[in-house]
Amino acid sequence: MASIIPSVERGGGGLIVLPLPYSDAVALTASTAKTYTFALGTKFVIFDFSLGATDSVWAKSGVTAVIPAGDTTGGFSSFKVMSGVAYSVENLVSISLVSSANVVVNVQSYT
Repeated sequence: MASIIPSVERGGGGLIVLPLPYSDAVALTASTAKTYTFALGTKFVIFDFSLGATDSVWAKSGVTAVIPAGDTTGGFSSFKVMSGVAYSVENLVSISLVSSANVVVNVQSYT
């Protein structure tokens, strides 16, 4: 199985297909944050999940992710995770994930 992520080697201008070296499943219970530790040497991850139109997965590094209930300013908000998008995590050890519904998140890691 392979996934498509932005090519770093070409300055993000193209796409390359990489083999999937490491994949985990993270089961999230609604409104309960869980910390996921990246495999050693991970540079990019793709979070893959399927939720209803009104539900979402949120993430935050360094602190516990929370689902925003209102305005959060100053750069302190968790970010809404988009399924199927590559995220650079080269300098991170772990990330906190939380969802508004029960969901299993597949974490595909690339070194």
